[in-house]
Amino acid sequence: MSTRKDPRLEGWDYSKNGAYFLTFCTLHREPTLVSIPYSHTFHAPSVRLTPLGESVEHQLHELERYYPWMHLVHYAIMPNHVHLLVLIEDAGAGASGTPPPTQKLVGAGLPDRPNRANQKIPALISTLKRLTNRACGRQLWQRSYYDHIIRDENDFSRIWTYIDNNPKQWELDRYYREGTP
Repeated sequence: MSTRKDPRLEGWDYSKNGAYFLTFCTLHREPTLVSIPYSHTFHAPSVRLTPLGESVEHQLHELERYYPWMHLVHYAIMPNHVHLLVLIEDAGAGASGTPPPTQKLVGAGLPDRPNRANQKIPALISTLKRLTNRACGRQLWQRSYYDHIIRDENDFSRIWTYIDNNPKQWELDRYYREGTP
């Protein structure tokens, strides 16, 4: 039996403030969230959310209410994946505004290394997947996700542009299938 590799950056504290680029895919990479018909008039695609995609978009905006420390800066909902650019700012751990778990540990004289359950990015993704699965009445997502820690303004700008251009490049996506939306 193979051991599953942890996709998180070893040694990185995912409860830290910062900007993150996150991508997660639909189960079996099924193109169920968006249709991207090509517009010959403008020589560019137009993005139309499916009912599942509309539910995902709604839940994305709900997350900002639930997690005041998270700011959704930019996103793209694609047929079989979602890209998020989020800012994490030091604030309470949840809607109650309680201190982050790492602050509680430090105050108690315990190591300041957060455990996996206290990390903000995994909590954010887990909550979003759970809420969208519940709202849609089915499992929508693959188990894991991709994350990239934004390192500087150039990196931020590059990711922003990538998110903007992603719908235009859908036909070049390695998971694109002829005849899918």
